[in-house]
Amino acid sequence: MNKTVVECARQCTAIHLDGDVQGAGVRPKIANLATHYGLSGTVRNSRSGVEIVVAGDSLATNEFFGALQIHYPNAFLSSTPAPDSVFPSGFQIIDSKTDGICQFVVPTDRVVCQACLKECLTQGDRRYGYGLNSCAYCGPRYSIIHSMPYDRTRTSLSSFAMCAACLSEYHDPSQRRFHAQTNCCPQCGPSIWFEDSDCAKSNGGRCVGLDAIEAAAGMLMSGRIVALKGLGGYQLLCDATSDSATARLRKRKRRPAKPIAVMVLSADHARHLANIDSLEQTALESPAGPIVILRAKSDHGLSMHIHPELNQVGVMLPTTAMHAQLLAAVARPLAVTSGNVEGEPLEYQLQGAKRLAALADGFFQHDRPIVRPIDDSVVCYMAGRQVTLRAARGLAPISLNMEVSVPLVSLGGHQKSAIALSNGHRAVLGPHVGDLNSVLSRERFSQQMSALQTLLGCDPEIFAHDQHPDYFTSSSIACDSSKPKQSVQHHHAHLAGGMLEHSWLDRKVLGFTFDGTGMGNDGIVWGGEALVARTDSFERVAHLRPFPLVGGEAAIAQPWRVAVVMLREALDTNVWAKCNPMLCQLWQTEGRVLEALLPLVNNASCARLSTSMGRLFDAVGAIVCGCSHNRYEGEAAMRLESVCDRTVGESYHLNCSERFCVEGPNERPLIHWDWRPVMRALFDDICNGVAKAAISMKFHRCIANAIADVAQSYAHLPIVLTGGVFQNRVLVELAERRLASHPCPVGLPGKIPPNDGGLAAGQLVVAASRIALGQSPCV
Repeated sequence: MNKTVVECARQCTAIHLDGDVQGAGVRPKIANLATHYGLSGTVRNSRSGVEIVVAGDSLATNEFFGALQIHYPNAFLSSTPAPDSVFPSGFQIIDSKTDGICQFVVPTDRVVCQACLKECLTQGDRRYGYGLNSCAYCGPRYSIIHSMPYDRTRTSLSSFAMCAACLSEYHDPSQRRFHAQTNCCPQCGPSIWFEDSDCAKSNGGRCVGLDAIEAAAGMLMSGRIVALKGLGGYQLLCDATSDSATARLRKRKRRPAKPIAVMVLSADHARHLANIDSLEQTALESPAGPIVILRAKSDHGLSMHIHPELNQVGVMLPTTAMHAQLLAAVARPLAVTSGNVEGEPLEYQLQGAKRLAALADGFFQHDRPIVRPIDDSVVCYMAGRQVTLRAARGLAPISLNMEVSVPLVSLGGHQKSAIALSNGHRAVLGPHVGDLNSVLSRERFSQQMSALQTLLGCDPEIFAHDQHPDYFTSSSIACDSSKPKQSVQHHHAHLAGGMLEHSWLDRKVLGFTFDGTGMGNDGIVWGGEALVARTDSFERVAHLRPFPLVGGEAAIAQPWRVAVVMLREALDTNVWAKCNPMLCQLWQTEGRVLEALLPLVNNASCARLSTSMGRLFDAVGAIVCGCSHNRYEGEAAMRLESVCDRTVGESYHLNCSERFCVEGPNERPLIHWDWRPVMRALFDDICNGVAKAAISMKFHRCIANAIADVAQSYAHLPIVLTGGVFQNRVLVELAERRLASHPCPVGLPGKIPPNDGGLAAGQLVVAASRIALGQSPCV
């Protein structure tokens, strides 16, 4: 709680700021504020936040403290009397205090601000054409930090000595580069150059300055691919309006259909591509600069390869002046995707760029070392709320509002991997690393985990991990450690992350955890669950009727397998006889292929039971949209969402059947959502020529209704919606409306990703709760 500064004729006061107060121009602003109020004293960074000592008139001190509260409303401010001191030089920024445990929010990278962008694009300015322009309010932070607190000497810019002009700005309180740790210019900062792929291999044939911009832009306009070294790593760029260029990019990157983001120069340019509301514009123009998922216009002029079969497009604004220079030069949208082969980690070092030579025709790059590689963040808006789909540059590390009494690391899952940790003082969710299918991705994950532990000073006493025995994070990292371990059920972790999102760690909640895959306590693959839970425990109260995944993992990539099994179980023999040839035509396959699948349904070695809502969405997408194979995770479900006609008010119905089971100490009811009536009604609609837009909406509405039906029995509990299925905007907004009359609050997804990218945050919550209750971890 804030303490009121005690008035006296003259006083000396120590003030502490905790929160997101480093790497955002806080010290220069505080110095200017103190000078404005006629106070003397000092300000410095420390490993616990920002420390201020002011001396002067009591009224001025009170006004200064009030100004701090206005300027930093989200920071925690406290003040205490300090021994009276004389500060003959007025107010100064002094050297940081480097001892102690890290207790503050790690600063995140910020996109180039408009003031720096204007300088870069203005002829005659001394920074004209300098693509790494930044100031106290923008530029790299997390990606260049060696250690904390945040000072230039502890970043990768430490080897670049400021020239006289930059030093003058750095020491001038009237300049926006006053104590800007990334301050530099073309004379003293990192170099920027362009080279084609052959020159990149031999480190020769470079062009610099405006020639580099012209060469890169020319390559893009000729339909070729440029690798650009950005804030957190390399990106692959091409002309977003060219079918041939985007097709070439997909082929080289081995990314056949997954949507590709588009970068434009401003929000006004973005409006040519998509419908944008005020909240979405705010996200686009925010210092985090994420990719924002927007509702695409039909006449946007982009290549058909940007977001095939989807009605949404990811749009972002320039993250650096390098990007802005290219956009201004080519005068068209650019396709932007991570600099890697699909499934491998992001390239971020100059020597690593040689591995991109087979993907890119040219390289627009710089020699500012990237210490911590980080991908682009992705967000969308649902029900007027910003939802993080990928927490990375600008958003992560995410500070978590929770207390953990011991150093603890949680390892997340296998897809969209990210770690969370606490050093006993500060808990964070680290940035997105990616899926852990390749050796290189697993190596990067281990490197990132070690680096984040070092940054926050965390020597974990316990590891928390998913209970799936085959995940790399469970089977290798956790098991290889001699430290004690906490195994956390997948959906309990999702739900705990949602409870953390809404500050409900002290409450019991009803959670709907819908996703693709998570190991259940009964050995079944869960994914369509309703759980009543506290942070340390849960009970299952509802789930989808189980169905077999024939071929196991193959059923995820080939949703036609799930669709065939479900339809065959839902339809009688005569109706199935009509269905079989229709599916063959839809998926352009032979009837014998479908029939060959059915005998495997009851073969335990070939089929595994699942209650996955994600697989149900995929199966319906396969039937309605003809998406027999997922070329990327969730493609069938995303295409199903894209065709929804929101004006359709009808709904299918998931039957609820109740049976008794024993999963805890007492026998209790467990609801089954029976999908068979949905599949029968859906097939009837197809046979009767009902539009797929109406069928899709009826399906989405029935899932939202099923949520509301179960919620009626738990009117005394808050509700949490979490899991990868709740990345679906249509479903979230339908559910929110159906739950509007629920007596307790409804927690929608937010800054902690509802997909597996937020799993580690929930694992941290569960493990910390168990530790607080004295439950012993496994050794």
